[in-house]
Amino acid sequence: MRWIDIILPEPGTHHSFDNLVGEARTAAATLPVIQERDGLDSQAVVELMRDVGNKLFQAVCATDSGAFGTESSRPGTSIPDLGHEDHDDLTGFHLVVSRNQLSLPWSWLHNGLEFILEKHPICASDRPADLPSGNQLRPWMQRQIRA
Repeated sequence: MRWIDIILPEPGTHHSFDNLVGEARTAAATLPVIQERDGLDSQAVVELMRDVGNKLFQAVCATDSGAFGTESSRPGTSIPDLGHEDHDDLTGFHLVVSRNQLSLPWSWLHNGLEFILEKHPICASDRPADLPSGNQLRPWMQRQIRA
């Protein structure tokens, strides 16, 4: 599986990004109220996830219109194959965000049905996805390599 890094701007450095992320954060904060009012898996919850996810997609694309390209020259990392074609051939997007943006629901990010059907996993952290040197691998990385 290949993870492509998308390094997002620090808060206060990109006006469009900041505005869209702010709108997404405000909307996402209404989730508990909507769930309490309409139920945990109501249509209103699905609509909120759709709207916030699309807002986050727009925010990322405001910083780089080609952010979700899958060319092999993009920065990121490839993890060892596990021998399962469905997983080994996946390309995922690793969003590198500031610490105060980690709590946003990045897993909701999408640009419509095509993006979801293409099965691009999304994750976010505050540092790039490069694997550390062999003697500093985290336990999950060691298990993956052994597998």
